[in-house]
Amino acid sequence: MPYFVRAVKARIKKPLEAHFHQDFGLGVANTIMALAEGVEVIHSTVLGLGERAGNAPMEETVMALKTLYGVDIGIDTTKLTKLARLVQERTGVAVPSNKPIVGEALYQIESGIIASWW
Repeated sequence: MPYFVRAVKARIKKPLEAHFHQDFGLGVANTIMALAEGVEVIHSTVLGLGERAGNAPMEETVMALKTLYGVDIGIDTTKLTKLARLVQERTGVAVPSNKPIVGEALYQIESGIIASWW
C-alpha cells in the first residue's frame, strides 16, 4: 500500500480516495496504511456491507484509528453498536456474535479468565 499510494500521488496532484474490500480480510489494514501515506478520503460501510466479502467496516476502521493511532475523526463511537444493529435489522444481514467492535458476545468475557484456563 505505501508504494501504491506514493506512486499514485507522484502522478496525480489531486486528493486521493481509498476504497478497499475485505476479500483477504485486509480492508481495515489497507485503509489505515493508505491514510498513513496521505490518502485524504476513505470509503467504508457499516458492518462492512458490500459486494463479494464486503467493504472496509466503518466501525472497525474508526476504532482502530482512535485506539491504536490516537486519530479521532469525530464519529461518536458510543453509537456504533446501536447503528450496527439498526443496519442489521434493516438489511437482514446476520452479524456474527464475535464481530469486532459490535458483536453481541464480544464483551461477555474478559481475556484474563480465558488466559487462566491455559
